[in-house]
Amino acid sequence: MDARWNTGRPYTNQGQIIRAATQADGSIPFADLSRRIDGRIAAPPLPLADVDTFKRYVLRAHDESRYTIDAES
Repeated sequence: MDARWNTGRPYTNQGQIIRAATQADGSIPFADLSRRIDGRIAAPPLPLADVDTFKRYVLRAHDESRYTIDAES
């Protein structure tokens, strides 16, 4: 699964743009393009049902710093 979306948070005049995509191993590299933060979230314990669930999962992991720094994302 992959997505690019605007969270609507006011980090820039355009909001907060996030890009994320699931990899073959289940991990999720993401890029907070607005704040220049790149990371990799460990594979979720259960499959994510849809894109909205995926976005919420990524944003929560980002907010809670449950990721490792990853320049490749």
